[in-house]
Amino acid sequence: MAKNDEVLIDEIRAALANAAKGRGSRPHFLTIYQILNRLSQSTKIRLISEHGSPGAGAQTYHSAASVIAGCLQKMGGEVERMYLDARGAAFDVDGAPVSAGYPVVGLYRLREVDPDAT
Repeated sequence: MAKNDEVLIDEIRAALANAAKGRGSRPHFLTIYQILNRLSQSTKIRLISEHGSPGAGAQTYHSAASVIAGCLQKMGGEVERMYLDARGAAFDVDGAPVSAGYPVVGLYRLREVDPDAT
Protein backbone atom coordinates (compact mmCIF):
# COMPACT_ATOMS: atom_id res chain seq x y z
CA MET A 1 0.00 0.00 0.00
CA ALA A 2 1.34 3.44 -0.94
CA LYS A 3 2.27 5.87 1.82
CA ASN A 4 -0.37 8.35 0.58
CA ASP A 5 -3.00 5.61 0.91
CA GLU A 6 -1.88 4.86 4.46
CA VAL A 7 -2.14 8.53 5.45
CA LEU A 8 -5.58 8.84 3.83
CA ILE A 9 -6.76 5.62 5.48
CA ASP A 10 -5.66 7.00 8.86
CA GLU A 11 -7.77 10.13 8.23
CA ILE A 12 -10.74 8.03 7.10
CA ARG A 13 -10.40 5.84 10.19
CA ALA A 14 -10.41 8.97 12.40
CA ALA A 15 -13.51 10.34 10.64
CA LEU A 16 -15.33 7.04 11.18
CA ALA A 17 -14.21 6.84 14.82
CA ASN A 18 -15.53 10.36 15.43
CA ALA A 19 -18.98 9.78 13.93
CA ALA A 20 -21.90 10.59 16.23
CA LYS A 21 -22.50 7.92 18.80
CA GLY A 22 -26.09 8.75 19.72
CA ARG A 23 -27.13 7.10 22.95
CA GLY A 24 -24.63 4.29 22.64
CA SER A 25 -20.86 4.18 22.70
CA ARG A 26 -20.45 2.97 19.13
CA PRO A 27 -19.96 5.41 16.23
CA HIS A 28 -22.75 5.31 13.65
CA PHE A 29 -22.54 5.10 9.86
CA LEU A 30 -21.21 7.79 7.50
CA THR A 31 -21.45 8.16 3.74
CA ILE A 32 -18.38 8.75 1.60
CA TYR A 33 -19.53 12.37 1.20
CA GLN A 34 -19.57 12.83 4.98
CA ILE A 35 -16.16 11.19 5.29
CA LEU A 36 -14.75 13.49 2.59
CA ASN A 37 -16.19 16.52 4.37
CA ARG A 38 -14.55 15.47 7.67
CA LEU A 39 -11.05 14.99 6.30
CA SER A 40 -8.44 17.65 6.98
CA GLN A 41 -8.90 20.71 4.80
CA SER A 42 -5.60 20.08 3.00
CA THR A 43 -6.48 16.46 2.19
CA LYS A 44 -9.99 17.38 1.05
CA ILE A 45 -8.68 20.14 -1.25
CA ARG A 46 -5.98 17.85 -2.65
CA LEU A 47 -8.42 15.02 -3.40
CA ILE A 48 -10.94 17.31 -5.09
CA SER A 49 -8.29 19.14 -7.13
CA GLU A 50 -6.63 15.88 -8.26
CA HIS A 51 -9.75 13.77 -8.83
CA GLY A 52 -12.69 16.14 -9.24
CA SER A 53 -15.74 17.02 -7.20
CA PRO A 54 -17.92 14.20 -5.89
CA GLY A 55 -21.56 13.47 -6.60
CA ALA A 56 -24.06 14.01 -9.38
CA GLY A 57 -22.82 16.26 -12.15
CA ALA A 58 -19.15 15.59 -11.38
CA GLN A 59 -18.68 14.52 -15.01
CA THR A 60 -16.04 12.03 -13.97
CA TYR A 61 -16.25 8.42 -12.94
CA HIS A 62 -13.19 8.60 -10.70
CA SER A 63 -13.83 11.51 -8.32
CA ALA A 64 -12.57 12.31 -4.82
CA ALA A 65 -15.35 10.06 -3.51
CA SER A 66 -13.99 7.16 -5.59
CA VAL A 67 -10.59 7.51 -3.95
CA ILE A 68 -12.21 7.26 -0.52
CA ALA A 69 -14.23 4.23 -1.66
CA GLY A 70 -11.00 2.55 -2.76
CA CYS A 71 -9.40 3.18 0.63
CA LEU A 72 -12.48 1.81 2.40
CA GLN A 73 -12.11 -1.36 0.30
CA LYS A 74 -8.46 -1.63 1.34
CA MET A 75 -9.53 -1.43 5.00
CA GLY A 76 -11.34 -4.74 4.47
CA GLY A 77 -12.97 -6.28 7.53
CA GLU A 78 -12.16 -3.25 9.65
CA VAL A 79 -15.17 -1.49 8.09
CA GLU A 80 -18.82 -2.49 8.14
CA ARG A 81 -20.95 -1.47 5.13
CA MET A 82 -24.67 -1.03 4.52
CA TYR A 83 -26.60 0.89 1.87
CA LEU A 84 -29.00 3.83 1.77
CA ASP A 85 -31.51 4.87 -0.88
CA ALA A 86 -30.14 8.39 -1.39
CA ARG A 87 -32.82 9.66 -3.78
CA GLY A 88 -33.81 13.09 -2.46
CA ALA A 89 -30.90 13.28 0.00
CA ALA A 90 -28.19 15.91 -0.18
CA PHE A 91 -24.85 15.93 1.56
CA ASP A 92 -22.57 18.81 2.49
CA VAL A 93 -19.02 18.87 1.17
CA ASP A 94 -17.08 21.98 2.08
CA GLY A 95 -20.26 24.05 2.46
CA ALA A 96 -21.77 23.04 -0.89
CA PRO A 97 -24.72 20.65 -1.28
CA VAL A 98 -23.87 17.43 -3.12
CA SER A 99 -26.38 14.91 -4.43
CA ALA A 100 -25.29 11.32 -4.84
CA GLY A 101 -24.19 10.33 -8.32
CA TYR A 102 -26.06 7.02 -7.96
CA PRO A 103 -29.42 6.38 -6.24
CA VAL A 104 -27.83 4.04 -3.67
CA VAL A 105 -24.91 5.08 -1.47
CA GLY A 106 -22.77 3.08 0.90
CA LEU A 107 -22.84 3.69 4.64
CA TYR A 108 -19.65 2.88 6.52
CA ARG A 109 -18.56 2.50 10.12
CA LEU A 110 -15.74 0.85 11.97
CA ARG A 111 -16.56 -2.74 12.80
CA GLU A 112 -17.00 -3.42 16.48
CA VAL A 113 -14.07 -5.32 17.90
CA ASP A 114 -14.94 -8.31 20.03
CA PRO A 115 -12.71 -7.98 23.13
CA ASP A 116 -12.86 -11.79 23.65
CA ALA A 117 -11.47 -12.42 20.14
CA THR A 118 -7.98 -11.22 21.06
